[in-house]
Amino acid sequence: MQSKRLMAVFFAVALFIAGIAGPASAQQFGLVNVDVNNVANNLKIGAAIPVVVNACPNISANLVVAAILAVARGEQEEPITFTCTNGPVTISQAQ
Repeated sequence: MQSKRLMAVFFAVALFIAGIAGPASAQQFGLVNVDVNNVANNLKIGAAIPVVVNACPNISANLVVAAILAVARGEQEEPITFTCTNGPVTISQAQ
């Protein structure tokens, strides 16, 4: 199960880097804020995906990628909070 999850993350990151996961403008936006157990970090999208996937083993990697991209593109103005087995993880637009 862990290897499938890891492969899904690598595939999602590869798609994003290749520009297939979003429009050309999606490659130019910067950071998202990822808050894991009350420790917030501004991360590049490619770095945020594995952080959230590892922090939330009970959440689908595809859902994590979709949430991060929606926040980064500005399609989701409100922060997204996942209830994870290791504690809450919130994704919001970087300030």
